[in-house]
Amino acid sequence: MTSSILNALSLPAFMVDTRHVVVAWNGPCELLTGIAAGDVLGTQDHWKGFYDEPRPCLADLVLDNLLADASRFYSQHEKTEFASDGYKAEGWFDDLKGKRRYLSFEAKPLFDGDRIIGAIEVLQDITRHKEAEEQLKLSASVFENASEGIVITSQDNHIISANRALEGLTGFRTDEMLGRNPRLFASRRHPRSFFRKMWQTLHEIGHWQGDIWNRKKTGEEYLVHANISVVRTGESVNNYIGLMNDITEASRTMARIEHMAHHDFLTGLPNRSLVEDRIRQALGRAERNRSRLAVMFIDLDKFKVVNDTLGHEVGDLLLQEVARRIQECLRATDTVSRQGGDEFVLLLEDFNDEADITHAAQKLLAAIGKPCRIDNHTVTTTSSIGIAIYPTDGEFVADLLKHADVAMYHAKNQGRNNFQFFTERINAQALEKMMVENALRQAIPADLLLHYQPQLCLVSRSVHGAEALVRWAHPELGIISPARFIPIAEEAGLICKLGEWVLQEACRVMRSTGINMSVNLSPLQLTQSDIVAKVVEALDGMAGYRLTLEITESAFINDFAATKATLMALKKIGVNLALDDFGTGYSSLSYLYQLPFDYLKIDQSFIREENNAPIVLAIIEMANKLDIMTVAEGVETPEQMAFLEASGCDVIQGYHFSRPLPLAALSDFAENPPYEVASKPRIKKQLAETSNPLLAWSFTYETGHAWIDAQHQELIRILSRFDASTRSGDKKSESRKVMKALIEYVRSHFSFEEKLMLEHAYPDIGEHQAQHLQLADALASYDLQLKANPKINLQQLVMSLHAWLMQHIHSSDKKLGKFLKKRGVAALQAQ
Repeated sequence: MTSSILNALSLPAFMVDTRHVVVAWNGPCELLTGIAAGDVLGTQDHWKGFYDEPRPCLADLVLDNLLADASRFYSQHEKTEFASDGYKAEGWFDDLKGKRRYLSFEAKPLFDGDRIIGAIEVLQDITRHKEAEEQLKLSASVFENASEGIVITSQDNHIISANRALEGLTGFRTDEMLGRNPRLFASRRHPRSFFRKMWQTLHEIGHWQGDIWNRKKTGEEYLVHANISVVRTGESVNNYIGLMNDITEASRTMARIEHMAHHDFLTGLPNRSLVEDRIRQALGRAERNRSRLAVMFIDLDKFKVVNDTLGHEVGDLLLQEVARRIQECLRATDTVSRQGGDEFVLLLEDFNDEADITHAAQKLLAAIGKPCRIDNHTVTTTSSIGIAIYPTDGEFVADLLKHADVAMYHAKNQGRNNFQFFTERINAQALEKMMVENALRQAIPADLLLHYQPQLCLVSRSVHGAEALVRWAHPELGIISPARFIPIAEEAGLICKLGEWVLQEACRVMRSTGINMSVNLSPLQLTQSDIVAKVVEALDGMAGYRLTLEITESAFINDFAATKATLMALKKIGVNLALDDFGTGYSSLSYLYQLPFDYLKIDQSFIREENNAPIVLAIIEMANKLDIMTVAEGVETPEQMAFLEASGCDVIQGYHFSRPLPLAALSDFAENPPYEVASKPRIKKQLAETSNPLLAWSFTYETGHAWIDAQHQELIRILSRFDASTRSGDKKSESRKVMKALIEYVRSHFSFEEKLMLEHAYPDIGEHQAQHLQLADALASYDLQLKANPKINLQQLVMSLHAWLMQHIHSSDKKLGKFLKKRGVAALQAQ
């Protein structure tokens, strides 16, 4: 019966009597050890099934009660859980039936009543379990001790494990990472499209690798090379595993190596190979865009003398200084290259005409030719410049470089310290321009004169005044139009000197004739710190209202705040301000609203074409709404005059009324004017603030959701309060108070919208929340600016806030309202 019971077991087992003689050895034990029962029954050789030499089995130790000596034979051993007299152990057996196996075994004494009659030992082969366990331990050890950061996320991309290397890489402890999305590490360098493409690749092929800019807990950004894999069971995603190596320093090293390979070691400029590659790319763009580009070849004149007399160290320092000066003369989009020695190649794109290239070459000659102080030596060097233009002078890199080089040598043959174009036609044009500029320098003010075009006020039927127009009386070429020499004066830096003379002369004639004057101010004149003082000096005690200063929009596009301050200062001395050439430039209505203009001049191009009548009417209507006078230029026919008068235009000037008159003719005009001469020019209104709110609720803003619309209406009301506070002149205290109210209400409103989106699973919640965050950040920034800078332009702030709100309502909130209405949420919330 005992043998039958043991053989019925699926586990190997054997029994010994009190003499350690084997009395049972079941079939599974035969299979495990390779020893047949007949070979071991009745013997004490059961150890041979497991060991190479005689030694007690666990059943022997249990039988003899020698378990205290178990540690001599087994590294792992202990009592069994469910039998106090049982014992268990486990271990590796290297040659068990020709294989290495890991066995666990339990032994227990057998009793007949209270008398021990033997012992039983049951064995179990757990090799696979042990191997798997050790493999797991090995994997855990590798995971924990790997030099690269490893992160494992769940199927919904939340971190479930991270190793020590990742802690060192990111600065976050593991407990700070667990349960969070790996966006925790993200910097803001990559656009959303970068990560969309990454996830698309992961889902399609199960693996992605690439370089990612991350950010540490401290805020420091670093570059990692990441390998991300998907762990799947069948088609289901179980986990994502990411391995990250910090390659920041390696990337910087490669960038330095790359820079050294393509840049000159002395000046840091691009070398020959890099500039040729950039020219090649620029040629492709020029061909596609049907534009032009210029290649300049610069060679320093007699540079060898510097090296020979002062040494190569001074020569190198001079080359570095020349490289710096060249860079200062050009735009950021241009390329400056050192070819070697004292030769430089320049690539210029996106220019209007040859005049731009001429001006650039003149600047380069002047900058390079300035004395340079090096090591107690004053070194002066000049340069010769050759210019080739695509496509007229070549269509390939080699041709353009060769032709620019040829032109440079032509410049040297012409006496050095000059520039030459490759073609004679352009050479002639450049030479003429240089001659005009040199002659203009001598002509100011001796050969300048003014002509005066009278202006007629259509409302009062009186002579409104006259516009002073500068002319150049060239001794050989006769009267030269300002259209020809004013641009040259601006490029050559002569416009301020010329404009100052015009202002002085116009005011002198205004005093002698009694006719009020309009004078053009260039944008450069407005940037002069003493422009107000110069106007006061020119008026010399005359009333400021007799003088109108005309400016173009380009004067305030670049630095609106500074220009506005200058115009306000000019208004304080009583002069009138006119915006010239309206409709031909930016025509920004926000600028027109904020600047203290008295007159708006409609460009003559709109008057000459009948098809432009709607534009003229719109300009006049807009000016009337703003209480600004309108002046129409280029009126040449009675039909044009009748149209303008009927349309409400205030002032005209043009050949129909009078051509520009020289001084003598103007004096006669003043004595016998066709209409009465106004002693004071008509102005619709003095500069004053309007009390009307800038913003008002409109049905065009409605989203279809009653509560959202009610909150938008309140938001616009607060914005209107903010607008009013910016014009109240109370040193911004009320503005800051309203700003804080605005920030608080915006947060509340955004919270309300986002709660709705979450509750109703709005699909575009991410993009919508991003827009909310954008405005919240902007408002916080504006609040800090308002606190730190009492001179901040609040009107621009109001306009930008209004523009953002309108764009957000139309692009996002209306979409949300439509979604909620479709779900039946609008009616529910409104109840």
